[in-house]
Amino acid sequence: MFRCKHDYELIDKTVLESGYEQMTKNGTDVKKLYGPDATDFIRKKLVLTFKCPHCKKIKIRETSNP
Repeated sequence: MFRCKHDYELIDKTVLESGYEQMTKNGTDVKKLYGPDATDFIRKKLVLTFKCPHCKKIKIRETSNP
């Protein structure tokens, strides 16, 4: 049986905008909606997608800024 020693390569890097960025693009006054302590509201997300060229296995890693 074949056991792959994965050698993942980055195939995609996506940065998802924070809720704050999305709403300010529309001209919404976000201070009135969420107040000053909305840390989840200002958090961006980074999604990295990797693929092993040998066995074609996909691995996805997600992280957020603090």
